[in-house]
Amino acid sequence: MVIENSIAFASAEAKIEGIQQGLLIAAQEFKKAGIPIVQISETLGFSIEEIEKI
Repeated sequence: MVIENSIAFASAEAKIEGIQQGLLIAAQEFKKAGIPIVQISETLGFSIEEIEKI
């Protein structure tokens, strides 16, 4: 059971990381479209500093 839980946890972590990458791509596209960084930050849940890096 421990192995199954470890596999499930690793799978969930990978999915979360994939979702975060997708959101960063969305933030990049919103930034290119001229949407204010503060609005992107509030909508996607990333800090302003994280969005400024992309």
